[in-house]
Amino acid sequence: MYYCGDNQMALESQKSIGNAFLKLMNEKRYCEITVRAICIEADVSRQTFYSLFQTKENVISYLMQRDCTHSKEDCLMHGELSLAVMCDSFARFIYANFDFLKLMMEHELYCVIYKSIYQMFMECDRQFKHKNEIYSFLTGGITSYISSVVMDDANKDIDYLRETMRFLFRGEFFK
Repeated sequence: MYYCGDNQMALESQKSIGNAFLKLMNEKRYCEITVRAICIEADVSRQTFYSLFQTKENVISYLMQRDCTHSKEDCLMHGELSLAVMCDSFARFIYANFDFLKLMMEHELYCVIYKSIYQMFMECDRQFKHKNEIYSFLTGGITSYISSVVMDDANKDIDYLRETMRFLFRGEFFK
């Protein structure tokens, strides 16, 4: 978890830590990035870091919330989760956040993306049988698709991303 309050000084420190972390991720492997290095780059104390984030993983969750266009609003706006809405919103998500998602995959942070997407589904709060299994299945498929697309490094447009996800989730490759 990370700080979600409204103290302006804390929010500025949080932003500085996030930006410093992104800069370091472009320079070093994730496992080589220390809290100390983040704090030096962000010009904050370790106490500030730990009071706002506790862990490096929480900085990534913060960056996903801050910088990535999420599909949660689409899910909540449309009142129900449909294949068309889901594929469209995640196609836009991948397209808009391609570089960030690629950076995450290059650092082997697949599980962080998985957790963020799963949490987004859980926040949609739809009530139906086998909800956890359904959300796990969808999240796994979407996260694997993101990995495949961003590591392929080809410029894919939103229509391509949307239609490919629909094709995959409909199971049309079995026919």
